[in-house]
This record gives sequence, C-alpha cells and structure tokens, in this order.
Amino acid sequence: MSEGDTALRARTVPTGRLADLDVRGRRLVLPLTLLAAVGVGVIWLVDISTGPDYGFAIFYLIPIGLASWWLGRGPAIFIALLATIAWIWADVVARPGIAVAANVWNGLTRAAIFLMLGLLIDQVRRERLALRSVDAHREESLALFAHTLRRSAGEIESAIPDLTRAPALSSAERSAINELRRQSRNFNRFAEDVLEVGQLEAGRFRLNRGRFDLSEFVAELARETDKDRLQLVAESDPIWVDADPERLRTAIEHLLNNAVRFSPTGSTVHVTVNSKDGRARVTVKDQGVGLARSQLGVIFKKYGRVETDATRDKIGVGLGLYVARLIIEAHGGRVSASSVGLGLGPRARIDLHARSTARRGSRLAQVARVLVVEDEPNNLELALRIVRHAGHEATVATDGYAALELAREHRPQLILLDLQLPKLDGWTVVRRLRKEPWAKDVPIVAISASASPGDESKAIEAGCTEFLSKPYYPATLRDVLNRYLVAA
Repeated sequence: MSEGDTALRARTVPTGRLADLDVRGRRLVLPLTLLAAVGVGVIWLVDISTGPDYGFAIFYLIPIGLASWWLGRGPAIFIALLATIAWIWADVVARPGIAVAANVWNGLTRAAIFLMLGLLIDQVRRERLALRSVDAHREESLALFAHTLRRSAGEIESAIPDLTRAPALSSAERSAINELRRQSRNFNRFAEDVLEVGQLEAGRFRLNRGRFDLSEFVAELARETDKDRLQLVAESDPIWVDADPERLRTAIEHLLNNAVRFSPTGSTVHVTVNSKDGRARVTVKDQGVGLARSQLGVIFKKYGRVETDATRDKIGVGLGLYVARLIIEAHGGRVSASSVGLGLGPRARIDLHARSTARRGSRLAQVARVLVVEDEPNNLELALRIVRHAGHEATVATDGYAALELAREHRPQLILLDLQLPKLDGWTVVRRLRKEPWAKDVPIVAISASASPGDESKAIEAGCTEFLSKPYYPATLRDVLNRYLVAA
C-alpha cells in the first residue's frame, strides 16, 4: 500500500500520565499503604544508624506526599502519624540528650506539619480531578452541540439552491441568501473545529500522506478563499511535501481566513511559499492591527483569544489556530507567529519537511490512459480537469454499462469509478472487470459520497484498489495519479 496507509497518532496531549493514575476504590490501596509504611520504616532505620550528626527527617515527606496524592485522605493521615512517631523514636534512640518535654513538643509540631501537608496534597488532587471532570463534561457537551450545529448548517446549505431558483429575486433577497450561505459555512467550520480538536487531542486520527506540490496546493486554496485579496508569491520549481492534503488544507485555510478577517476591508494579504534548508515554508502576512510580543504565544493555544477594541467584533472562540497548530505538529512541522508590534500587521508561518523530488526512485509516466466513470457533471468536470492538467488522456463514462464497454476498448491504466451509477452500479462494474485478464492488476479507485466503513470495506472486497470519499480535494486526486501512474 501507499504512504497514505500509514497511521500516525498525535503526541500533543500525553495520555496515561503517572500523575493521573487513580487507584482509589481499587484493591491496591491497602497494599500500597503498607508499602508506604515500609518506606517510613526504611527511613527510620537509616536515620538511627547514621547518628545524631545527620538528619534524615526530610525524607519522611516522600511517603506522605505519595500516599496523599494516590491513596487518599485516610492512608495519608495514617502515614503522616506513622512518620511522626518514627521521627520522635529516632530522636529518642539516636539523640538521647534531648529532654522528654522537647521531644513531645517536637512531635506535636511535626504531626501538625505532616497532617497539614497530607491534607493539602489530597485537596489539590481532589480539585484537579474535579476540574478534569468539568473539562470532560464541557468537551462532551461542546461536541454534542457541534454535531447538532453541523447538521443544521448542512440542512440550511441544502435548502439554499431551492431558494436561488425562485423567480424574480430582488438584489436584497439575493444578498440575504448569500449571507445565509456564508453564515451556514461559518457554523459548519466552527463545528468541524470542535470535532477536529477532540480527535487531534485524543490521537484518534490518521494522516493519509501523499506527495504533492505545496506551491500549487496553496495557490488553489488562495483562489478558493479570496482570490481578490490574497496575493501569492511562490517559487517556480515545485516544492514537494509528504502530507495529508485534507488536514493540511484545514490548517492553511485557518491561517488564510484569519488573515483576511482581521485585515482592513479591501487590503491585500500576502502569501509566500518557498523552501529553505530542506524546509517547505508558507508565510501569511496581513495588514491587521498586529500583536504585542506577549500575545504571540496566546493565539495558538486552545481558546486562545487576543481581544482589542479593533478585533472585538471579529474574534472567534479561539479554536482555529489551535487546530492548525495540532495538525502541523502532527506532520512533524511547526507553526509560529511574529509581529513588529501593535499597529503593524502580524506574520504567520508554517514549516514542513520538504522533499527533493515528486517520487523517490520513479518518474511520472509521460501520458497515461485514465477512465473516469462519473455521472454527476460537477464532479466529472473536476476530475477531468485534474487528470488532463497532469498530462494524461481521459475517457469518460457516465453509467455502468458504458464504463465496461470503454474499459474493454481503451484498456486504461487507471480507473476512477463512482460507485453510485445509473443502469449498473460501481460494485458490479468492478467485479466484472476483475474477471477479465487484462484488468486483473489495473488500479481501480472507488469514489463515493458515502464514507461509512461498511461501504469502504465493501468496495475493497469487490476488487477496488482504494476508496476515495466525496467531496475530495483536488490535491488528493493528484496524489492518486502520482501514486499509480508511474513508470519504472
């Protein structure tokens, strides 16, 4: 399989930390309490064996602290009292010159110190757990809200085409529909950010890496984001990176949208793509209010917001740049910001590992035959544009029977197959093709608007080489072409 099949887990949030281990309520409390008591005994033995010149009393704090943090209030009090008795006993044995009254007084003060320390550590632990529980409930509620918001935004988006087909719309009505579309996309973006954060922090995601030209990738994003305000400067030679195009798209879009939002209306946002010292670099420079040095580290934190009089009406919840940071760090890269100061536009930069060539040890075929099987006009137009832009020959089929006929006639080197086809579905098409000797090893990439695990496994079982869900990004399809259309 390709590089895209390699799983990569985020390391931005460590899991299973020792400090978060909770043994309370388990059968380990009693054995561990006894172990802490043994630790007190060991410290006592060392204390009395070294004579009066050396004091080891400070080490009694170790079992007290450990018991308070992991075992709870009861074991902490027991270990604190035991440590007090051990300390007084050591003084009696190793320092016989101390008066009994002094020993009693010292014992009381030590007991008070040990008990207060144990109770304080236990309280800190309890409040830490309570805060973590509140955080967990908050994130769970936010995720539920995001799912609901995304569904509502999707329903609004699906209703907009019906509104635009209404006869004799006034300019005000069209403006209102455009605003409705813009707001529904904002809602969807917020929902995606919330859900993305949960996946990235928990490490429940895969990086489907592919090799593509970063300059072309960013140029396409700039055109889609705001082609009138984003000015792109890129090197003439391709800058190859191994990255997940969909994840990287999300990260760069956040930087571009952020720059456009906080820049004055009509101003230009400068986007630069270059490479230096083996690093691929995307720099976004806007003409916004700028940031103070103390604010630079805030914007990439979770819920990081820098609120000023000029940005109060534009500021979001503080998740977009945090998502961008998690994605870039998962790729082994770095995202940073710089600004000369307030009043001077900030600069955001992404650094990734650059690759020297399109593919290692192979070159792209000069011209390859590609069969595109798609019945939806917009999806067909996008696929044809990408295939032909890559220099390959494209043949088109819009139903299952035409796909079989054209495949037998042209013997393509790659088949892009929509599964939901009229007359004959894609699963049947691929099964029939795999029975023919010439098509036994031809890559067949299934394309479907349904991305459920069941449909993907069904397509692979039918004989497809790979599964691609709609809507896909152009860079994803270009990566498919790069991976399958190579010559030795």
